[in-house]
Amino acid sequence: MKKFHIEYSNNLDNNFLKTHATLPTRDKYLASVGHDLKNPLTAISLSAGLIKRSYLKKSTDHESFINYIDVIERNIGKMKRLVDDLLDV
Repeated sequence: MKKFHIEYSNNLDNNFLKTHATLPTRDKYLASVGHDLKNPLTAISLSAGLIKRSYLKKSTDHESFINYIDVIERNIGKMKRLVDDLLDV
């Protein structure tokens, strides 16, 4: 029984070391994914703002268009928060 406990303890130690060794790789991967996801979201967000400002100058149906752009901007915010949460893991 004592031999079993020693082997079990050694296996736990080895598994911990293997898991700990992969953390930097995982962190680099998550940083890359987060960066790749955030760049398009920033461009979409800026474009939605430009569309909103441009449309307000030319159209009389401002309310509908603003609602559409607000939906885009709101969902961009949600996606950014998800990416931020992913990067905080």
